[in-house]
Amino acid sequence: MAAEPVGDTWTPEDTARSPRPSPGPGSVLGSYRLVERLGEGGMGEVFLAEHVRLGRRVALKILRPELSAQPDLVRRFFQEAKVVNRISHPNIVEIHDFSEEPVAHFIMELLSGRDLARARAEEGPFALGRITAIARQVALGLAMAHEKRVIHRDLKPENVFLCRREGGDFVKILDFGLAKLAESGFGGGEGSPHTQLGMILGTPEFMSPEQAGGRAVDLRSDVYALGLLVYWMLADEVPLRGRSFGEMVALRETQPPPPLPEITAKGEPLPPALAALTLDCLERDVTRRPASLRLFLERLAALEPEAATAAQRPRSVQSSLSLFAALAFAALVGGGVWWFDRRAPPPPVVAAPTLEPAAVAAGSAKPRVVGPAVVVPAEAPPATPVAAAKVPSRPARPRRRAKKGPKAKPKGIVGRGDIVDPFPH
Repeated sequence: MAAEPVGDTWTPEDTARSPRPSPGPGSVLGSYRLVERLGEGGMGEVFLAEHVRLGRRVALKILRPELSAQPDLVRRFFQEAKVVNRISHPNIVEIHDFSEEPVAHFIMELLSGRDLARARAEEGPFALGRITAIARQVALGLAMAHEKRVIHRDLKPENVFLCRREGGDFVKILDFGLAKLAESGFGGGEGSPHTQLGMILGTPEFMSPEQAGGRAVDLRSDVYALGLLVYWMLADEVPLRGRSFGEMVALRETQPPPPLPEITAKGEPLPPALAALTLDCLERDVTRRPASLRLFLERLAALEPEAATAAQRPRSVQSSLSLFAALAFAALVGGGVWWFDRRAPPPPVVAAPTLEPAAVAAGSAKPRVVGPAVVVPAEAPPATPVAAAKVPSRPARPRRRAKKGPKAKPKGIVGRGDIVDPFPH
């Protein structure tokens, strides 16, 4: 079935118009009042606008005044609105209405978030899982556009918007102002002044060799641009950039892109399958690129679990290293204790108290208590003498009082044999 000629459904006057002053905050266009300027693209400026009666907030895009005098550019500006509504996909920005009075403008959904270029500048390199999620959503939106015979031709970080949604990024593809209707699945017209306009107003670093060279483009030109986008997110650089536009075109026409590093810009291991898919998209020969973004999505889905595993690998390695360090420390401490234990003398063995006959003087009938002996191994160095343990003695019996009388004998010996009581009774 032939594609609907979207670009010819609105025909402006053939006469040139004089440029009109660009509206600013406070101006009213139709039912909307401009609140603040949000940004600008290749063909127009975008404002935050509010419905004067309902209070509904939208994004309002106005064609640049210097372009409004060129009928074919005005036609292309309104073609963007027609093309977007024709695609109707969640990953493509919605356009609700358009009008040429008092200036050419159309109404879009208001998005909350920031574009990919700004997110990268503010947050630094992206994690591997986030890169594959963004690439998948961009490919989904562009695949639907391709099925409607629409080639974007201006895919770049500034035209990929990351909405804040629960659970992660939700991608919206912006700016179909340079979109082209393909005549067949892989057909396309020759380069046109609009392509040259895109080269001037767009970002040349994200163009395919055939588009940058002004040759015919087809759906695989967007495949190349997506490969550049993924390469940029992984390596934090655009391959074959060159120092000028002419040098860039020459490099992409004659040289293959350099291999991706094994580690992403975020510091994660890069799965080889993802690197191979990215480089396949950047083939100079269009017949060697993935034939469609549906094939790109199939290959990406097959490697996303591998990408998730690779993203967790540094954490696992760190845990393993921590465990190894803990075990090594434990072994070191244990070995040190064992070594010092070998060098230290064994503890003294204290024998139980023993009783042995004591040399007592005449009249002593009790044996003497000898303290515990210290046993020291023969091979050990001399140890410091250990004091004998005190053995509790039996409680002393009450002393009997001697009988008084003339026949009382002197008290017997109280100590050794050479000690005599000097005060006998």
